[in-house]
Amino acid sequence: MGRIDGPKKSGESAPAIPANLPRLSSTVVFEGDFSSTEDLLIQGQFKGSLRLQSANLYIDRKARVEATVSAGNVYVYGTLIGSIQAAGCVFLSAEADMKGDITAARLFVEDGARFRGGVQTKSE
Repeated sequence: MGRIDGPKKSGESAPAIPANLPRLSSTVVFEGDFSSTEDLLIQGQFKGSLRLQSANLYIDRKARVEATVSAGNVYVYGTLIGSIQAAGCVFLSAEADMKGDITAARLFVEDGARFRGGVQTKSE
């Protein structure tokens, strides 16, 4: 599966969530540590830590995640409370509500996103 790196031009819309991702569905409530080498879509509730190595994490519009996140790229469409360490990019959609610090090579924030925290950029 190809990687999405966020919008390429100013004004471009949010990246689409790929269709056939492994997912924690909207009825799932997970608490604990989760580690994977595959991309992951969270649609339900998650509390703990997420380590996806170089994989992508997608947090869907109605999802609520309270976690320390480490991933290749992170796409937030819902609620995330916690810190993000991303090797690539972090994307906050217009619907995103994030509270926490971000460390990433690139940060994309759509108009309307709510973000409270600090940002540190680093080289890939």
